[in-house]
Amino acid sequence: NAKVSNITFINSGASNVATSTSTCLYTNPASSKHNITLEGVSVQLAGLANYNYGVVLDTCSNVAITNVIIGSSLVAKNSGIINCCMNLRNCIESIQLNQISLASVNPASNENLGLSLHNTSSIINNFNINVSSATGTNRGILTYNDQALQSQITNELFAGVVSSQDAVDYSIYNDSDSIIILDGVEINGPTYTSPIASRISCIGCFTTN
Repeated sequence: NAKVSNITFINSGASNVATSTSTCLYTNPASSKHNITLEGVSVQLAGLANYNYGVVLDTCSNVAITNVIIGSSLVAKNSGIINCCMNLRNCIESIQLNQISLASVNPASNENLGLSLHNTSSIINNFNINVSSATGTNRGILTYNDQALQSQITNELFAGVVSSQDAVDYSIYNDSDSIIILDGVEINGPTYTSPIASRISCIGCFTTN
């Protein structure tokens, strides 16, 4: 069991060598983790690493993430390859996110990414995800399933906003063997759905951009 609450982290890793990675909160995938709670956590992505992450949870179950804010600097100084707010990997049992705000807007990054869901199924309520300014690709939400844990992943999102602009943009990039269900979600920016056993279902979705 682990609980982190009411704290601010600043990701300020200084290395900018080709393979450098800097992460604020990270779980080791060597063993599974259960009952993970993040509440009232703020993360600032301000490092110089080429791979810059706010939160990475790998091989976890019974996860509750509430009132979490992760943002990157508007100043072009950090992360030359990937600037990612939150990365959930191999998490499929009782993964719930509520009141999350993710902003990946670093103009020095080749790819700005808000939320990555790799081999992960989740329920997400009340969210605001904004990505922009990358030199290459902006992706608000990325799903990817290599079928290591289950044949198809499902992510359900309710009452939120996901926006992507500038460069090559995807508000939602839904890769193979993945279902995304959206209810009452504002979508600003193109979406992509893989033709391989994937779909995006929208109920009451709209755009203002």
